[in-house]
Amino acid sequence: MAEKEFDVFITGDRNLSLQQHLSSMKIAVIVLEGKGTQLRDILPLMETVLKILPNIYPGEVRMVS
Repeated sequence: MAEKEFDVFITGDRNLSLQQHLSSMKIAVIVLEGKGTQLRDILPLMETVLKILPNIYPGEVRMVS
């Protein structure tokens, strides 16, 4: 459903690529690999996410740790 509204889906679900066939989707996915999913754990990853956003394409999955 997200691919209808958004270009990129950012998640902390590391198993998403095992649960979904992402390469056929019309949305890019960024998976955050922090210590957890609380703000204090993912905030340090945001600088990398901002660098990736202009260069990620539909169907692509990038891991950020």
